[in-house]
Amino acid sequence: MISEYLDRGYVLDEMRRQLASLQTLQAKVKAKDKQWLAALKKEGLSPAQLADLIAVLKKSVAEVEKDTKHPQGSAFIPSDPLACGMQAGLTEMAKKEEEVEKNKAPVVRAADARTRGRRGTAAAAPETSPQLRLKNPVKPAPARRGQTRGLTRGGAFIEGEDPHYALDGIKAKFGALFQKRRRFNDKPAKIATTNKPLTLFLFGDWGTGLPLAAAVTEQIRKQLVEKMDGSTQPHVIHLGDVYYVGEKQEYIDRMLPFWPVRPAERDAIGSWSLNGNHDMYSGGHAYFDTLLRQKGLIRWHGDDKGEPSSFFLIENDDWQVFGLDTSWNIPSLGSAIIGEPTMKDYGGQNGFLTDSQVRWMARQRNTAKGCIMLTHHQPASSRSTEDQHADQAVKLLKEAGLYSGIDAWIWGHEHRCVVYKPKAGRTTKRLKDAPEFCACLGHAGVPVTAKNFEAGSKIPDIKWEEDRFDASAPIYEGQRVLPFGFARIDTSPGSFVFTVFDYSGAECKSFTATRQAAAPAGTRGTRRSIAPAAKKAAKKTAKKAAKKATAKTATKAARKAVKKTAARKTAKAAVKAVKKTAKKAAKKR
Repeated sequence: MISEYLDRGYVLDEMRRQLASLQTLQAKVKAKDKQWLAALKKEGLSPAQLADLIAVLKKSVAEVEKDTKHPQGSAFIPSDPLACGMQAGLTEMAKKEEEVEKNKAPVVRAADARTRGRRGTAAAAPETSPQLRLKNPVKPAPARRGQTRGLTRGGAFIEGEDPHYALDGIKAKFGALFQKRRRFNDKPAKIATTNKPLTLFLFGDWGTGLPLAAAVTEQIRKQLVEKMDGSTQPHVIHLGDVYYVGEKQEYIDRMLPFWPVRPAERDAIGSWSLNGNHDMYSGGHAYFDTLLRQKGLIRWHGDDKGEPSSFFLIENDDWQVFGLDTSWNIPSLGSAIIGEPTMKDYGGQNGFLTDSQVRWMARQRNTAKGCIMLTHHQPASSRSTEDQHADQAVKLLKEAGLYSGIDAWIWGHEHRCVVYKPKAGRTTKRLKDAPEFCACLGHAGVPVTAKNFEAGSKIPDIKWEEDRFDASAPIYEGQRVLPFGFARIDTSPGSFVFTVFDYSGAECKSFTATRQAAAPAGTRGTRRSIAPAAKKAAKKTAKKAAKKATAKTATKAARKAVKKTAARKTAKAAVKAVKKTAKKAAKKR
């Protein structure tokens, strides 16, 4: 990453400059200037699509202007896809044009920056600032009357006179975002089964390539070596988000070089990476076809035909661990501008499941075993000032009869490390019926300052969270930031131990989670062929019909009606069919 492109003010100036150039282009097009019309046509954009793009960019600029959580010196990783696209494009352009140089090397602060760690060991405060900076960062140019403020860069370009500048900028900065979403693979990865206890290394929002992000996986690597004695089955699981927009080069530069599993170990150690909203900002193409096709990941993420799948099941004799994709079902910029967006949540802040994942989970669920669910998105935020959730996913899981049987839910997305109180002690509406053990692990790669952390707005349902901003905390561009870290789960029959570690490998906190009362051995979740609401309504109608006809006839008729209606997957139709059949049965009697 490049220091200037993680600065909110710098990115905002670049966005304003881009907007001004597009507005100039639009004015020339409206005046039917042949040169500018030809340039627009060459890029495959219509005047209407250009207007849509300007409207979206205006909205993005307004969102970034309103941001108050990222002052000068803090790491700016926005939730707005267009702003992320600007960061990604500017980064690649600067590298291509060799406009970057090494930033100051990460160093350990002097002895006065040292303090005692959580377990009494000495802890240092390393730098985690970006490793690159611009050779000649541009300065804000004073805005002329009636113009948006831009940046002075020098060169032959004269604003308002070159039709290709705005379009070249769009192609370079937002090209990846113009792709429509990649096709979703409805088939799951092959189930990873073992008869050994599981050791799961979990970390989220890691894909920045910053020095401390690399330190996190270095510590995981050290623990992996210790766990390679064959006594457990280890799995390394990233909970999603590679920045800024999930482009191919971002996986190559910021994730793959730091992955803790070596090529020779790919059959012995599981490698998984969930889909995050930032992975989907460019349509998910590089997530599925670059990341998941890497030999070490496709070995585990491959379906029965070897194609990459974004959802999976890890299972031993006592536990099932479901990894689900809550990010695919958001629109890319291409969907929003060129096609129809799939939903309003353009930034992907809320989690959505596909029906196919829920049906598959219902078929695979063995209620004789404990259940851990992993996703990128959360059921609720840890801060009262934020309203991020996974309401649609929870609704589908409840309708399928799965939600109440989940023992633990662990997610990323929010750049904090939080363990929540047990269910009985929670007051937040969305968390009251969430699984007994809930935790957020989104602190593996994004620097969070005290202002971003928002300690004053945390909800009362938090049992413990990483909150150190003392002399042991890392330094980013001169400011203390939350220590990066990860967690390890060690399973045993009926329980698991959840241990949080920081970037140095120091243990921060440990929790023991016990699963709910086990169902009879061998019991599996019911395979549902129609919506649960339809099934429930059908049963209720069949019960009424049984009063008028023989119980045997009515029940048989109801089942037949439900089965027939299942193909239509409509609750209303199912109820209507049952009523009709029951009426006929009554007449025969």
